[in-house]
Amino acid sequence: MLTDTYRSLLLRMLGYKVEVVEFVDSRHTPRNAMVRAVRTGTPARREVRHEYRALTADWGVHPALARMLDAEVTRALG
Repeated sequence: MLTDTYRSLLLRMLGYKVEVVEFVDSRHTPRNAMVRAVRTGTPARREVRHEYRALTADWGVHPALARMLDAEVTRALG
């Protein structure tokens, strides 16, 4: 769940409309989320950037997706 939250926030910061969809009931499998994203080009809202910064600071992590997209993430965070 935390990983999907990071992915969702990162994609939102990079101009995507994001939905996290449960496609198999959690009673059947614990790993059942699909992240669906459509590029809109909309700049990230301040709240999204703040939530991402707070989450990474609280958990002390630097997600792999953020490392792969380092330049884009740095620009999005301003």
